[in-house]
Parts: sequence; C-alpha cells; structure tokens
Amino acid sequence: MRGLKKREGKAEAVLSVAMLLFLVPAVAVGLQAAQFRATGAFVEDALAASCLASAVIDIREYGGSGNLVIKDPEAAYALYRQALQANLDLDASWRCRSRAAISGEVEALAYAVYNVWEHGPLDGAGDPGGPGPGDVEVFSFDSRGMCSRLLVRGGLGSVSAPDGTVVRATSVYGRIGFPVEGAFGVSLYARREQLADICGPAAGGG
Repeated sequence: MRGLKKREGKAEAVLSVAMLLFLVPAVAVGLQAAQFRATGAFVEDALAASCLASAVIDIREYGGSGNLVIKDPEAAYALYRQALQANLDLDASWRCRSRAAISGEVEALAYAVYNVWEHGPLDGAGDPGGPGPGDVEVFSFDSRGMCSRLLVRGGLGSVSAPDGTVVRATSVYGRIGFPVEGAFGVSLYARREQLADICGPAAGGG
C-alpha cells in the first residue's frame, strides 16, 4: 500500500508540473496578446490624431472657391511629424518613453495629402498643370521625407489610399512602423496606417 501511495504521489507531482509547464506559457501569451491590443489601440489613436493635426486647410481658398484643400503639403508633413512625436510620447531618437512594448525607433514610413478639388481653384484658372473640378491632387512623402506630386484628372471617386480606402474628400494618410517586444524575447515589426478625412472621422487602420 505504501508503494502504491508513493507512486500515486509521484504521478500527481508529474501531472502538476506538466500543468504548470502548460499554463505558464499560456498565461504569458495571453498577457502579451492583451498588451499588443492595448498598444495597437494607443498607436492607432495617436496616428489618427496626428493626421488630423496636419490637415490645415487654406482658408482663403475655401472662402473664395469653396474648396477644402491643403495648399502647403510640406508644412502639413512637418506638423504631422511634430504631432506624432507628441501623441506617441517619442524622444529625440523617436523612441517611445511611455510604452515598454514599443521596443525601438518609430519610423514614419509614408505620408500623403489627398486634395479633392470640387470646384475650380481660386487662383491659376486655365493653368494646364493646375487642378480643376473633380480632380484629385496627391502629395506623397516617403520615409526620407521626399515629396512627389500626382494630379489625377477626374479622379474623384476612383483614387484610393494605400489602405484601399477610396478618397471621396480631402484627406491625409499616414503609415508608421515600430518594433514590438513579444513573448519570450521575440521582437516583431508592426505597422499601422490611417486615412483621416478632414470632413469626417478617421477611416481605415491596421
């Protein structure tokens, strides 16, 4: 009987250890997933707010022609970067000070201004290279801050942002990337993007 009890005790101990070996990683992964969700929500909110902060329309153009457009994309891009630093609590090296899960430098991967011209412009009427009614003017910035311009004639309703959202009103798009410290020391690289319509709530995300 004593031998039987000893064997039962050993079996119970082995079972308990096995359960612990299973539960500890499962709990760790669950906690990590919750942290990832919280970090993702924090980043998406900060990105949407930063896009909207950069969407400064030209009041003179709006008052004269009714077009809601961003006339100075370079200034908008500078505002976007400033807002990102503030909203994500980034230091001078673009590292997040308040979120341990963001384990390295945050990168501004892409930024774009989509000007939707519903009417002819206040200035430059008849300019063959200028926008006209129904056109979409796109200013795109890469990760180095280099800007390119594309004018899509009659592009209203057919131009899409990189996240696949159709641009129907003047909007600002932003995409960032950052390393995330995962479970058991595994590091992942995450990306988030947002298209902010200056006439309504931010769209997209992911």
